[in-house]
Amino acid sequence: MIRIRVDAVLRVLDGFTGKPPTPSALLCTVDGEKYRPTVKDGGYYVLTGLAPGQHQVVLRGGCYQDERVDITVGRREALFETLVTMKPGPGYPFGGRVTRLTLRVGSKKGTLPHGRVWIAVRDPRLELRVAQDAIKAGEQTGRLFFPESVRSMALPCHVLLADGARSEVCRLEELEELEEGRFAAPLAFDHKRSCPLYPAQLYTADEAGIIRAVFREPLPVELLAEGTDKPVSLMLEPGDNGHELVLAKKK
Repeated sequence: MIRIRVDAVLRVLDGFTGKPPTPSALLCTVDGEKYRPTVKDGGYYVLTGLAPGQHQVVLRGGCYQDERVDITVGRREALFETLVTMKPGPGYPFGGRVTRLTLRVGSKKGTLPHGRVWIAVRDPRLELRVAQDAIKAGEQTGRLFFPESVRSMALPCHVLLADGARSEVCRLEELEELEEGRFAAPLAFDHKRSCPLYPAQLYTADEAGIIRAVFREPLPVELLAEGTDKPVSLMLEPGDNGHELVLAKKK
């Protein structure tokens, strides 16, 4: 029997539609070299034959922005499936009007290339809330209230628990019939009843510190930069939106 060691698994989805991109639409490199992963149904990209240590995987396609993923081979957690959302780029076929956000990411010292920001859309049709007195820090399950429309949301996905300075992003694995939610990892903070959970995607600024995001319609969004205290709320207007996000380090 031939055994093949799996080094990493990426779940790759179109960040606008939530569906897997056509495999032929994407090119993959590992540490700058062309690489051909094994692609499975559902957008699963299986990486094998990599040397132990850290690697950077880059996925790119004609109508998508480049997406970079850092993985570590040789550690058990590296086998944990990593969610990757491909963001629309020039030439993406939206098929209608969209709302755009150009976000300039910086610090007090100036522009911040490659800054990473979670963007969560506050869409009442996809809003979940804590449905018990509190989900305690360290727990991975809890009762969640959610509208019927959430049942069509693709899982697993990342969600922002928007809770002021106790905000955090977690990966929501399952929603069961009895409103039981299961997270991929223990929560870092307590979250009381009615704390909202919004679907979120991670964006990385380019060399000029610019993030470009596209949405189906103008809705409020929450911006949570990695390494900062709490999210910044922003109301999107129809058409093009511009905003500058100046990061302050977590206290």
